Amino acid sequence: IFWANCSLQEINVHEDNADFISVDGIVFSKDKSMLCIYPMNKEGESYTIPHSVTYINAGAFCFNETLKSVTIPDTVNELGRQAFYDTKIESVTIGSGIKTIPTDCFSYGNDLESIVLPDSIETIETNAFWTCGGLKNIKIGTGIKTIYENAFGNCYALSAIHYAGTEEQWSEVVIEEDEVNYLSNIAIHYSTDMRFKEATVADCITDGHTAGDYC
Repeated sequence: IFWANCSLQEINVHEDNADFISVDGIVFSKDKSMLCIYPMNKEGESYTIPHSVTYINAGAFCFNETLKSVTIPDTVNELGRQAFYDTKIESVTIGSGIKTIPTDCFSYGNDLESIVLPDSIETIETNAFWTCGGLKNIKIGTGIKTIYENAFGNCYALSAIHYAGTEEQWSEVVIEEDEVNYLSNIAIHYSTDMRFKEATVADCITDGHTAGDYC
């Protein structure tokens, strides 16, 4: 309903509404466990999500024009699809409660330059960072198990992935075949070498197998 209204600065919910509540113009579920909608043109360049929130709704921040940074607390354990789709956000701090970066979560976020994925992240789904044209560096924690196709597709500025584990641990990560092609020219830096030993995932055709089966 609100996606096309880029001038929207606040949304007010009637106090008698049984399901939703608005706080400073932001819509939450009545118990404040779900952040439903953050207005696209709300004033302010930074926002810290309240600790009451456990779920960020699909499309909650999509098309946002004003925010530059968002902090997601450890209490949040799930992100909806397209939660930060096509925004002007430059940095996102992700808490340790989240296990999955869902489909299209940060797609077309061209102002996003770097991101840190904590050890809690196990899965990066299809198109999660699709066409994040300004994304240059990403840090991935040791919890990662699967990276689906096109997770970093069209991220042409991406030059390095910093992995918190060892080369052996990275070889156990399941990387789908199409994603291997996108990552083939990206340097992988491992934490075990003080000089950040480099490797690439070129020619690691996984197709549902682990990278170690082919590299």
